[in-house]
Amino acid sequence: TEAIAYTGNYRELPVITITGPAIGVVITNLTTGEVLDLSAGTIDAGDTRVIDLRYGRKTLVDSAGANRLHELSLDSDLGTWHLAAAPEAAGGVNEVHVVAQGGSDATRVALVYYPRYIHL
Repeated sequence: TEAIAYTGNYRELPVITITGPAIGVVITNLTTGEVLDLSAGTIDAGDTRVIDLRYGRKTLVDSAGANRLHELSLDSDLGTWHLAAAPEAAGGVNEVHVVAQGGSDATRVALVYYPRYIHL
């Protein structure tokens, strides 16, 4: 579990890259309750899965660029998973929890995001 201090004032849709080996990856934003469940998939050592949550994208591909949406459970929050800004997330802090099996020292999960601001 990692506490991400999001400083923007508008929700952010990140790009998440998972580098294997990893089996049954589940990524949960405990703050929003949203889940990305790849528990049916296996990511081999050196392979990746890139979950692009940005507007107009909503994709899951491997390191060769092949579509892997079939590895995402039907009840996953692909359309809504986000980093929440305050006040939805107290102080802008999002608790992101990752669970996987079969990992090694080479297993990585990277979440890339940019603070978004809307003038109020």
